[in-house]
Amino acid sequence: MSKINQIAWDDTVLPFQLDQSAIRGRVARLDGVLDHILSRHDYPDRVSALVAELALLTALIGPTVKLRWKLSLQVRGSGAIRTIAADFQDRYPHDILLADRDGKLCELHKALDRDCTLAFLTALDKPGMQTYERSALLLLLKAFRDVAGAAVRLCVHHSISRALFL
Repeated sequence: MSKINQIAWDDTVLPFQLDQSAIRGRVARLDGVLDHILSRHDYPDRVSALVAELALLTALIGPTVKLRWKLSLQVRGSGAIRTIAADFQDRYPHDILLADRDGKLCELHKALDRDCTLAFLTALDKPGMQTYERSALLLLLKAFRDVAGAAVRLCVHHSISRALFL
């Protein structure tokens, strides 16, 4: 197959119909798109195969739906919330810092151990900014202690305004 034919065939969904019967369908090939999706993660082989199947299913049935809709896939398993956050990061203007899991704030390293609804927070959200400030403050305190030693005490004073005094 020439390079031109190969490029034209990559990442394509083509409908077909057999003339002598009522059989219709779609044939799909996902190369570059699927490679891009899978290369962003270090999934085990079984998970990569499942993601590939779900992407192919989405490519095949997506064009048949005429309404404005959103395909939602539910997959069981366990893993850190940061794995899902990485998939959605490009939809946010700032880094995802925190998750809202069923109405409760949750750090990204926490594991998903049950069905839940997730929403992500960035520094634009008040809890996200508070998390960022707390993390920066703890890093500063750790660095100060590493340099000055435990004998020197550093105090943090919070003001009633948005300022932070050390």
